[in-house]
Amino acid sequence: DISTNNERRVEFEISDGSGSGVKSYSIVKEKTCNGSEYEENKQNASDGVQSVYLGNGNYYICVEDKVGNKTSNEDLENPKNQIHVEGVDTSIPVISSFTIKSRKNGYNDVDTTLTISASDDGGTNGLQMCISNTGYLQGCSWEKYNASKNWKVTGSLDGKGRTVYLSIRDSAGNIVNREAKYTVYKDCSNQKKEYTESNYGTCSKSCGGGIQYRAYRMKDSKTGTICTTGKDSKTCNTHSCDPVESMDPNDYESSKKVACDKTYFKRLVDENSNKFRTALDYQNFRNALYDCASVTSSILRKSDTAYDILRSHSRTTIVSGKGKSETCTCYYNKDSSSAERTCNKAACTQEHERFVSGNIYNGKILVLSATTSLKWPDWGTSSSKCGEDNGFGDCENETSSVEKWGYRSILIGDSSGDVSEATGWGACTKETNAIINWEECGSRDERKNRIASFQNGLTVGLYTYQDWYYWKNERSSRDKNSYKNGQVYVQIFKI
Repeated sequence: DISTNNERRVEFEISDGSGSGVKSYSIVKEKTCNGSEYEENKQNASDGVQSVYLGNGNYYICVEDKVGNKTSNEDLENPKNQIHVEGVDTSIPVISSFTIKSRKNGYNDVDTTLTISASDDGGTNGLQMCISNTGYLQGCSWEKYNASKNWKVTGSLDGKGRTVYLSIRDSAGNIVNREAKYTVYKDCSNQKKEYTESNYGTCSKSCGGGIQYRAYRMKDSKTGTICTTGKDSKTCNTHSCDPVESMDPNDYESSKKVACDKTYFKRLVDENSNKFRTALDYQNFRNALYDCASVTSSILRKSDTAYDILRSHSRTTIVSGKGKSETCTCYYNKDSSSAERTCNKAACTQEHERFVSGNIYNGKILVLSATTSLKWPDWGTSSSKCGEDNGFGDCENETSSVEKWGYRSILIGDSSGDVSEATGWGACTKETNAIINWEECGSRDERKNRIASFQNGLTVGLYTYQDWYYWKNERSSRDKNSYKNGQVYVQIFKI
């Protein structure tokens, strides 16, 4: 009842009793002791126990004594002369396939499934298997054969090849060997970048070229292994730290930092006029320009370049209104040249505010120039040849005191009640300049007739001295001054 892959050892005893004694014996499968098989298998022997190795089958024992007597065919019917052998299996099992497959989707992991297909002439119930990572029958134990088995190959995900060794044994002990090759996945061979921060961090500098970082990790897209970590960097705040160069006209605080500083704003106007020109297109810069008027208006007034830029800007326009006709008197303390100084401003100190016309523009503005088409007053003398002018007189006799002192002032006010004068000196006002500009006219530089004052709500009026004839004749008198209702044109830059 025990299978073996070797022939069975069979013992039997032969004897001739009181005869001549045993000479030889033969084990045959044919039921005769006279055939050729007898001669082929004949063994010399003497009385006693004999042993032979036989495979599966039925056998007969033929004995011959020393005088030539042999076992008869009739005696072969006796079971004592018969041998039956079974359980000898010399055929080895068959392994038709042996494969290795990863238990992870998408890559060859060290955790695998072995698929085995084996057979034997005695069926698979008695089959056993022994599996090793190092060699046949090395470090493994026999277990019942199964067509599938979970198996872990040695090592890590290093991308190298592996060999798994399989041995199959039948119940008789016949063994067949088979190996299978398998290459594991190399970890971190397929990396993808994942940011561990949603955005770049704070810039290291506020200006002058800083760096900001964003952390990331390189992750294997198949295994999920974190392979490396690092940081991406990019430059930031590359603008100059100089307030003028780095000024952002679309940012109020940046613009105000320049506009409210005399040195910075003067540099912007004188050295960076193109940037000044561009900045005027932004509301935040214009707001800063207005809010810092105590600094900007005086600098703009003195810059021909800035004035030309403002004049040509699309936000520059012309508005007009009429002054209100009224007269008041300016009293002199004595007949002297001090009268010039006393009445050099608009008549009757502070009273002129009453005579500025109503609002002709409501909003924050920069006044660039003003003029009128009102004729020069007729002084009643034939020598005063005065014609059409552009605001401040245009008489032939430029050297006469009438010419010098017979000018008008254009009064410009705002909603706060403050009033400024745009004063002309005779021929200093050129017809070609008209509303656009006034020149200083050589040595007559007592006042530069360019207005650069920020206003909130614009009102205008015309003022002119009268009765200078009496002062000219050195008569002690009080001089009358009047406000006219002629049209005044004002060029403004809208904030």
